[in-house]
Amino acid sequence: MIEIKELKEALLSNNSLLIEEVFEQIYNDYYKLIYFIVIKIIKDPESCKEVVNDVFLKAFNHIDKLDLNTHNSSIKSWLVRIGKNEAINFYNKQKRDNIVLDEEYVNKEVSYNDSFDRFIDEFKNILTEEEIEILVFRIYYDMKLKEIAKYYNSTTSIVYTKYQKALKILKQHYKRGDFNE
Repeated sequence: MIEIKELKEALLSNNSLLIEEVFEQIYNDYYKLIYFIVIKIIKDPESCKEVVNDVFLKAFNHIDKLDLNTHNSSIKSWLVRIGKNEAINFYNKQKRDNIVLDEEYVNKEVSYNDSFDRFIDEFKNILTEEEIEILVFRIYYDMKLKEIAKYYNSTTSIVYTKYQKALKILKQHYKRGDFNE
């Protein structure tokens, strides 16, 4: 994962190839996380891909807004904030433009390509969508509780409580052997 320090060094070098390389790594590191956030808001995989690409383009074009001098700055948090805002803006624009989509198209599920997605799908019957998201953010994307709380406009203690509750439910579910093979 690219750190603020590496990004700052690349930008200060004025080496366009190095800057491009660093942003490509940022894209590779965070694409799935940003996709996960955006798809939860707009639900359409094709539009989601466009919005995710817009997020990274916006990040590249507005790198000056990321505080590179603070140790508390996080590329991940910054991208999550941009992703959430871009998805909400896209959703609101679609709503405002009164684009009527076919109901089957709107309710279409994202295709599951790997075991992680099937694993998450297993929990839809026992956890709320928010609990699943918190687990995914914390475990899969290694986000800090503080970052997750910021995403939900909540407190760290509330997110921690929901996280612990979800883990407890999963443990009980696992002990009973209720998982699909």
